[in-house]
Amino acid sequence: MPRCAAPSATPTRTPPTCPAPAHLDRTHTARIHPHTRIHPQFASPAAAPRAPVCHAHGVHVDTWLESHGGISPRARLRAAGFTDYAIRASAARRLGAGWLALPSAPGALVRAASSGARLACVSVAEHRGLALLHRPEQPHLHLSRQSSRMVIGARVHRSRPIVATGPGELVESVPDMLEHVAECLPRLEALIVWESAAQQRLITPATARRIEWPRRAARELAAAMSADSESILESIAFHRLLDAGIMARQQVPLLGHDVDLLIGDHLVVQLDGHEFHSSRADRARDLQHDARLMLEGFTVLRFDYDAVVHDWPRVLATIRLAVAQRRHG
Repeated sequence: MPRCAAPSATPTRTPPTCPAPAHLDRTHTARIHPHTRIHPQFASPAAAPRAPVCHAHGVHVDTWLESHGGISPRARLRAAGFTDYAIRASAARRLGAGWLALPSAPGALVRAASSGARLACVSVAEHRGLALLHRPEQPHLHLSRQSSRMVIGARVHRSRPIVATGPGELVESVPDMLEHVAECLPRLEALIVWESAAQQRLITPATARRIEWPRRAARELAAAMSADSESILESIAFHRLLDAGIMARQQVPLLGHDVDLLIGDHLVVQLDGHEFHSSRADRARDLQHDARLMLEGFTVLRFDYDAVVHDWPRVLATIRLAVAQRRHG
């Protein structure tokens, strides 16, 4: 295993080192047997060498951990060339099952490692930044069927994995996450997660439909999911309209811009989500596009987040009235 060069007599050429932990500092030189001959270079306590604790390329343990998400199995650190001394000298703390984590490591991953488990279900969706109508109230973890471990304050999944993962993985696979989401969430909320995964290109609808899902709920979501939804609102509105017998197309280009939903040929439904309409410039552009559409004979209905999420019956009644007036034809 590559080692750092021994300390040079010239201070400016000393290789990078980590601060020595208290139990391994220079004060231990006082324990050397009195008859032991000491090289003159190391005779003075001020010149006593620190143990070489850098990586083969001079990378500090903490720096390496930060570049790997702030958490790692101890075995992976040793395989990367770090000595036990270097690991003990780092700011990382020990977790269960041989894991080490910096104080900045994501809390969800720290909880999973401490529990000897993997992050699962909606906790994986949140960790990956997928759309969620509601944040999980407690962490979701996956343990093997053979494990007898009990985890307090967490929702534990023990199903057989669809995609095998290695012992050094703290996050379950995307298909396993989607399978658990289908089991845990109501259908529409689960569809939001599934379509967000498609939007982030973590999985395609075609791939999802080829997977042999163990449960019926996942098979139904795979058949229903769309790759065109760009927000929570689109997923909600599209599927609720479909359930009401109203067919809509998503992200249809009209007059130089995509509209969220198009019913028939002339009824446009635009959805103002918090994440997409946060500036005056965006709002001015949207209103200008609405005006151009109306001048070209389109009917434009615009709804905000609160209306779609909390007042859907009123939204649906408005759209149905427009359809009854043949505004979509």
